[in-house]
Amino acid sequence: MPPACVCVLHLCWSRCFISLLPTLLSVVHWSFRVFGEMTDFAAFREFQARSSIIAERERAVDLRRKLLQELTQNVQQLTEECKRRDEQLQQERLRFAQRKAAQDEKVNAKEAQGQAQRERVAALDVEETRLRTAIAEREEEMQRVHEELAQRQSLTSKLREAKEGLTNLKCQLEEWDAKVMKLETRIAKMEMVVEKRHNVIAERLPKYDMPRIEADRGNNLEETAGESILLIDEFNP
Repeated sequence: MPPACVCVLHLCWSRCFISLLPTLLSVVHWSFRVFGEMTDFAAFREFQARSSIIAERERAVDLRRKLLQELTQNVQQLTEECKRRDEQLQQERLRFAQRKAAQDEKVNAKEAQGQAQRERVAALDVEETRLRTAIAEREEEMQRVHEELAQRQSLTSKLREAKEGLTNLKCQLEEWDAKVMKLETRIAKMEMVVEKRHNVIAERLPKYDMPRIEADRGNNLEETAGESILLIDEFNP
């Protein structure tokens, strides 16, 4: 039984004993006097009156005894209720401790997950910065490639124009070579005719020294034309 319940019981018994103590003393005192005054009628009437008073007080004592019994039962019920509540409280504390441990474990897991996510975000930021730098470098490189491509296209266009010009020049040189060959053929024929006439005149006039006219032709036109054609062929693979 809890100390509080024991204290309540002691207090109730003490109050009942104190309340009954005057009655008991008066009953004892009255008993001693009754035996000395039984012969007197007045004493008998007083005895009856006191007997009724004692009966009333006994009924009061019975009522108080019943009240004390009810209080004792109430105290026992309250004690049992306190025990039951204590057991429930212990169970609730145990469940609370278990839930708190599970919640702490979840919180720790969430914190670890959050830390991992923060580290992942930091790594992604670093990776994003690296990719942005790489993209900027690739864009600069692509810009340079586009510029080089434009330059190559311009150079290709110029080379195409130069090729067309050289092709036209080749055609012109071929035409000129054909004309030069015709001229050389005519000149060769004329030289043969002149040579024949010179021989005829020299035979007819042996006394006269007829000098021969040798023209300094320099480089042969046919060789020059051939070199030009070979030079043009180098630009026409």
